[in-house]
Amino acid sequence: MQSAVPDSASMDRRIVFLGRTGAGKSATGNNILKKNVFISSSCGSSVTKNCQRGTATRYGVNIELIDSPGLFDTGMTNEHVTKEIVKCIAMTAPGPHAIVLVLRIDRFTQEEQNRVEHFKNVFGHDMLKHLLVLFTKKDDLIADGNSIEDFIRASPEPLRQLLDSCNNRYIAFNNRGSEPERNQDVQNFLSLVDRTVRENGNRYYTNEMYEEAERAMKRREDELKKEHQANVERERRQIEDECKERLQEMEIGKQKENESQSVVRELQGELKEMKQLVADVKRDAEEQKAQAEKEAAKRKLNNQSVTPDFREQAKQEVNSNEGKGMAVLKFLGETVFISVCRGIGDALARGLGDVIGAGFKRATDKISKQTDKKHQNTKTASVVTKTKADSETESKATNDKKKA
Repeated sequence: MQSAVPDSASMDRRIVFLGRTGAGKSATGNNILKKNVFISSSCGSSVTKNCQRGTATRYGVNIELIDSPGLFDTGMTNEHVTKEIVKCIAMTAPGPHAIVLVLRIDRFTQEEQNRVEHFKNVFGHDMLKHLLVLFTKKDDLIADGNSIEDFIRASPEPLRQLLDSCNNRYIAFNNRGSEPERNQDVQNFLSLVDRTVRENGNRYYTNEMYEEAERAMKRREDELKKEHQANVERERRQIEDECKERLQEMEIGKQKENESQSVVRELQGELKEMKQLVADVKRDAEEQKAQAEKEAAKRKLNNQSVTPDFREQAKQEVNSNEGKGMAVLKFLGETVFISVCRGIGDALARGLGDVIGAGFKRATDKISKQTDKKHQNTKTASVVTKTKADSETESKATNDKKKA
């Protein structure tokens, strides 16, 4: 690493300003140079598009000041920021005595914090040795009755850490103050730059320092690449193992699925057989029911065909009874007639004499015997006729039953 000792007689001071758009870099640079070299604007857009250079002599010091574009702006990549800073440092060849980070008194954004960390990583620890912090809008502190020390004590932790890393080299500027106030701010600023040079052994930041930082950065980058490749390889193996396990699980799942499908097919087959069985049973039941209904209808028809003609039978019985009644009446008439005749015979016998009465009685007895014999024959014939009719009816019913 090379270093350089400035010529104390000439008191040259090469300074680089860094900061975001709107921080007040250009206005502060014009106050230090005491002339309008850099375009300053209160709008939020960056006026300085490229690195600009301005020179002046103040209080016996030859000042060379480089104003950079808004390198901390949102949307600017770290690569672009690094490129612009290197360009600014190259414009101060052989190297700057001080690198000034310009911040507004009212904010230290997350974007600015990230950029500072990037500076540390890219330019190394030597860059912090040459870094100092300049706060603008000092007039706001004055209006509130506060000092820069009060502000630092109340500032967030990241800002205090930044100040500690640059050995608490900081200053506040009031670009709207009176001329004597502005001149005093410039003198205090140059004194702080001299302090920075003295603390670094009268050395300034050189390209060799940057190159050394770049080499260290390259080594670290290579280490990170190796670590990344190792992590990628480890993750790849892990993913492969997970994929193998997953494939095995999928294969097992597929086998189980095939087994399940086989079981399902078996169950479906059994269900189909059960449905067929139910259908067969239902069909058999319907056929049996139809057959039963058919047989019942046939039996009903047969029963109707063998049913006796009760009306005809009744007529026969009535006729038979009527014959029996007529026979009885006839028998009763003959009996009465015989009885009357006997009575007359008895009377005549008593009245006309024994001879006539006895003859009449004998004739009457003979008639009576003949009548009793005839009556007995009639009764026997009636019983025989009835028995024959019942036998024929029973025989017919038996034949019809056999036919059915």
